[in-house]
Amino acid sequence: MQLKNAITVLEDEMKKIFGAVCLLGLLSGCTTTGVFGGVDDSLVGQIPSSEMGEVYSAMDRLDLAEEELKLAELRTSRAERQEQLAEHEEELAENRVEHREIEVEIAKLEALEAQNLGDPAKNVKALNDYRADKLKNETERFGLEAEVKKTRHLIEDLDLRIAEQERMIRNVRKFKAAESSSEMDEGGTPEPVETDLGNEMPSDDASGIQSTGDEVDLPDYLQVEEDPDAAPVKPDHPEDVNESGLAE
Repeated sequence: MQLKNAITVLEDEMKKIFGAVCLLGLLSGCTTTGVFGGVDDSLVGQIPSSEMGEVYSAMDRLDLAEEELKLAELRTSRAERQEQLAEHEEELAENRVEHREIEVEIAKLEALEAQNLGDPAKNVKALNDYRADKLKNETERFGLEAEVKKTRHLIEDLDLRIAEQERMIRNVRKFKAAESSSEMDEGGTPEPVETDLGNEMPSDDASGIQSTGDEVDLPDYLQVEEDPDAAPVKPDHPEDVNESGLAE
């Protein structure tokens, strides 16, 4: 008896401890500054805008992530609709097979009646039953065709929404990239200048000679005109004198 009472008391204590832990967890969840609770915006508003660069960048990344989540959700919806369409098309195909089977049985019975074969009463009853089945089959087929058409329209609408969401995400990325580039340029980083080096002609500066518009004095070994007062140079081989035209 005493053991039973001790167990009961222990269970009550455990329940109290468990309740306290749960309450503490709820309270801590309400006061957290993480993702679920969020930071106090009134305090954030006191931060100078010049010091909010990282905050703005993080918010931009969050916005982009949220848009990408919307795109993923749209794609999931489209996959689900595509699966529904496949199911409806399979049901419609089965309905058409059943329709053709009923037509075969009706054709058989009509042929029997035309030849006065079999029990006329049974043939008539069976013929009426198959015609009723055919009417029911056609009613079901109309419903299935409507479902297929509606699901296809939903998929087309989702395709348009997915394309628009993808285009919007691309534009956001381009805008953020251009904005980041502009901020870097404003911070002192010079903008890169694109030049078509393949089509540029070499300039005088590139060769190390500056063009001043005046006549350039060339070294003696580059003179084109010969000095008339200079003595002719004797050839190393006298036998070549006549051939060189230097003989007097």
